Amino acid sequence: ARDGDPDASVRAQSTLGLLYSRDDFLDLKAAFEWHRRAARNGSLESLGALGVMYDRGKGIPVDSERALRCLKEATERGGIYAAACLAAHYYRKKLYNKAV
Repeated sequence: ARDGDPDASVRAQSTLGLLYSRDDFLDLKAAFEWHRRAARNGSLESLGALGVMYDRGKGIPVDSERALRCLKEATERGGIYAAACLAAHYYRKKLYNKAV
């Protein structure tokens, strides 16, 4: 991250979350921690990623309430990825009227 640039730091945190989600660097606990930091610092992408991690139990126990909270917030802030994941979550739960 560029020295003194908070946006660069958030992008770096989110990028580390993505890196540790890849097969060649797989460490889902580290991915969760980096996405958590980035989301707390305003990363929309990491907030959606946290929602998916909570929803699917990737590196952490499944927590549907937290998953929905993350996915809804990211969707409300304009996250396309989060919106698609939220619709998929509703579809899997057979909540079809919410999935549109």
